Amino acid sequence: MAAGVNAFEKPPENGPSIPEPETGNTFDYIVVGSGAGGAPLAVRLAEAGYTVAVIDAGLLSPEDFHAYEVPAFSVKASEDESVSWEFFPKTHDTAEEHGFKYNEEKGGVFYPRASALGGCTTHNGMISLYPEHKDWDQIASITNDDSWDHKKMWEYFGKVKTWLPIAQPELTPATLIKGATDFKLSKQLISAILTSKAATEIQPKAGLSTVFNIFDDDINGKSTIDGEKAGCFFVPQSVKNGKRYSTREYLLSSAVKYGHLALKTQLFVKNILFENHDGRPKAVGVNCISGKNIYKASARYSDDNFQDEMTLKARKEVIISAGVFNSPQILQLSGIGDKTHLDSLGIPIVKELPGVGQNLQDHHEISVVSQYDTPLSALDGCSLGEGDDPCLEHYLTGSKDAIYRNNGIAIMAKWRSGELSNQGNDRPDLCIFGAPGNFRGYYKGYSSDFLNREENNYFSWLILKGHQTPNQGWVKITSTDPHQPPEINFQLFPDDHTGEDTVNAMLKAVRTAQSFNNKANELDLLKANQNKQVWPPQDLSDEEMKTFIKKEAWGHHASCTNKIGADDDPMAVLDSKCRVRGVDSLRVVDASSFPHIPGLFVALPIYCLSEKVADDIISSANA
Repeated sequence: MAAGVNAFEKPPENGPSIPEPETGNTFDYIVVGSGAGGAPLAVRLAEAGYTVAVIDAGLLSPEDFHAYEVPAFSVKASEDESVSWEFFPKTHDTAEEHGFKYNEEKGGVFYPRASALGGCTTHNGMISLYPEHKDWDQIASITNDDSWDHKKMWEYFGKVKTWLPIAQPELTPATLIKGATDFKLSKQLISAILTSKAATEIQPKAGLSTVFNIFDDDINGKSTIDGEKAGCFFVPQSVKNGKRYSTREYLLSSAVKYGHLALKTQLFVKNILFENHDGRPKAVGVNCISGKNIYKASARYSDDNFQDEMTLKARKEVIISAGVFNSPQILQLSGIGDKTHLDSLGIPIVKELPGVGQNLQDHHEISVVSQYDTPLSALDGCSLGEGDDPCLEHYLTGSKDAIYRNNGIAIMAKWRSGELSNQGNDRPDLCIFGAPGNFRGYYKGYSSDFLNREENNYFSWLILKGHQTPNQGWVKITSTDPHQPPEINFQLFPDDHTGEDTVNAMLKAVRTAQSFNNKANELDLLKANQNKQVWPPQDLSDEEMKTFIKKEAWGHHASCTNKIGADDDPMAVLDSKCRVRGVDSLRVVDASSFPHIPGLFVALPIYCLSEKVADDIISSANA
């Protein structure tokens, strides 16, 4: 959502000076949200000569700018109270079905979101993975719209790359051989992984003679995507000159370049303003209130911060890009949604669309955490920004060998679980990567635990399952108070059978991670520094492990709550151009727009979506 109207916060000293557009409170286009969905299309519209207001409820700049900018500090960014929106959704119906991360006071599990210029691109892990062609072709098939064909969407990926730096980790086979990568990923460890039994499923032909050849392919390269290749890959990240690059930087530079692109921070959107247009509702603006930390999900919420109410008007369209939780909230507060639900709250119906807030999906994640006998050397001498930190000082010199220039995830294994056959395909659906630290999912204070330098003898294998059987969760408002977060329930595993293929795949991945650890001990890679698994508990049977996964799994790629769908789908909220059905001049463009989660990481697909819809909007305006 969005922020400040006729006053701008001062950017960091190294930031550009932003001119104030002379447009008053009326623009051609209003974009609510400055993240992956809203920013690219806003810039394209400004580039085409239109006046555009980008609204965000958060700050222009996070207070802890090092946490934002330094790639190695990305987990700290997600708990920076100056920008954090703390949601606590349920993953199951009852408290007993949840694991240790369940917060009894909040009634859910911590789910960090960001409220700042740049949205969640200001706190994500910067991992930039392109989805499979089938993800786009499926939307083309659902909507009977060939503009979603994967060949055309590949062209939009090209547009994204004109402004988004997608960098490989700054390391080479030579540095790997020396064991001198950013996080001391050694040749011995790679060799151990590749010679483990489980690795044959990931890279069947890999052996010691091809330790480094497996990294020849670009995970986002055309041949990799065309061939749906599995294997081990370097992990591309949105980093420029060793610093996070998000839509924040793109918007700031574009606001300087195009004097008619207004960035309005600390402005909270309450609802959409409509007029009757030939018997149909037409979006003509948004009602807002200015103020800092005025959404109750804010870690620093205070109703003393409320300032002025105002209305911004749109001559052409309103585009909602407030994210998977807040976009359906804005629609529902504006009278668009399930009639029975809105009637119960006394909200007049503008357009009955029962799919608003439904179809909530997420990827499923779990980790395997080991504790070593003695501290690991990966971050020797580094305090991760606490007190005197020689590693931060080295990073700030701009040195290319600074360990903090990487988010800590240099290499990823991506492979097929074999559990997708019932969906009629068998594309790569699992990825696993490792990082030093104790990571068991998201809960308040998780970042401090993960980065705790006093307990630096932990290592975590992180597992992500994509293309799973969709969980049918929901987002719905519980009051007419726009400052009150909605009720959220992911329904990850609603019964004993739904998602069984997902659990089976995750079980395979957990066993693979365990085999990596066992191999490291067997080969004595760390010179008698043996590891012991501490999470999940050791020696669980397969059935016990599956129960554990169902209870403890989490996600952080929530999507699909305002889905694109076919004309005859009663739950479709959007048409193929992301227009809200039955409403003129209103679109939703963000993770909520997808009918299913594309790929394994959602940021890059959302960028591509935004670029596509920008073309749709401009074509419509020129018609």
